[in-house]
Amino acid sequence: VHGNLKPSNILFDSSGQPLLADMGVFHNAGFAARNNVYISPEQEARGAPVDGRTDVYALGVLLYEMLVAGPPPVGADPSPRLKRADLPVGVVNVIRQAMAPYPEGRFAWAGDLHDALAAALASEGELRATPEVVGGTLHHTTVPAELEEAILVQAEHE
Repeated sequence: VHGNLKPSNILFDSSGQPLLADMGVFHNAGFAARNNVYISPEQEARGAPVDGRTDVYALGVLLYEMLVAGPPPVGADPSPRLKRADLPVGVVNVIRQAMAPYPEGRFAWAGDLHDALAAALASEGELRATPEVVGGTLHHTTVPAELEEAILVQAEHE
């Protein structure tokens, strides 16, 4: 269990492979956890025991943020389709399950999240990240390989 997955703890080596930093540093919730969207509800509320589902929650938030270009709303429906109606329903369902408010509703392990996301992508086709404008031209960046790599790295640590 990493316990503090967030963009600043994901580093990339010279070949573009994602690496997790700060392993095991953040096992107990406390003042630093407040207002951190990547911290699972059970981790934020009185430092309840955490397991792999805490990291699954953070991965769900990371996926949401990568596809919507912003964090999910706090205390509201986390469906990324509210901001991006073009997202495939299967992918949205994976993200929502990863971000379930109670650990029992989430994937048990990051590997389960990976498998569900891979199945959703296989049935939906290519997934594109949030469009960006570069030099006045709208570009889409494909992301399945990067998403899979980040999730695989986490799954290997479980």
